Amino acid sequence: MRFFRFLLLLLVCVTVCFSSPGLAAERICDYTVSARVEPDGSLLVTEHIQVLVEHQKIRHGITRVFPVKEHYAGDSLRHYGFNVLSVHLDGQDVPYVRTDKGFMAGLAIGDPEKLAPSGLHTYTIVYRTTNHVRPFADHDEIVFNAIGLENRFPVDVAQFSLMLPNGAHATFARAVTGRHGKEGRDVVSDAPLSFRTTRRLSPGEGLTVAVGWPKGFVKPE
Repeated sequence: MRFFRFLLLLLVCVTVCFSSPGLAAERICDYTVSARVEPDGSLLVTEHIQVLVEHQKIRHGITRVFPVKEHYAGDSLRHYGFNVLSVHLDGQDVPYVRTDKGFMAGLAIGDPEKLAPSGLHTYTIVYRTTNHVRPFADHDEIVFNAIGLENRFPVDVAQFSLMLPNGAHATFARAVTGRHGKEGRDVVSDAPLSFRTTRRLSPGEGLTVAVGWPKGFVKPE
């Protein structure tokens, strides 16, 4: 119960953001995500979240929310595995609490007894997630929301890169921006399977990437 209250406290701390001149400019300055598709079909994901902290709405740390269940194809339910491997603040271990509720898993990152350091700081989350690879008759693919739609802060720049299993090459790759169901094109590809937004994302907007590759490189366990 104490852990759940702590998560709710941090969620309240990041619910509202101010970006107008003269007000607190707390925001995510850079959100860089890299993922590797493993031969067993899991994804090894690293997130670097550079945050400007001014102790206005970000007090003890940040939160991150991950989907662990999702409706698709009508009433079908897809389950995603989610295993946190490490969490760091500026390269050092930082306390975190995980809470699972409904379709989401939440991480409350930070020491509840201390204020987060002010200024620019980078939180790094490394995790493994499963069941994102979708098999088709002639190819496999993933559709991955690299920047969570539950994010409550503007994001100056979001970037995502994907590495496929050895020998695999992408047969298609596309990325869209915006809220759920939107297909904004405010994104460029700096390199194969590497994407970068071209405008600031507002709270609730994400970067979603779809990539396909030939059969035979992934064999889910």
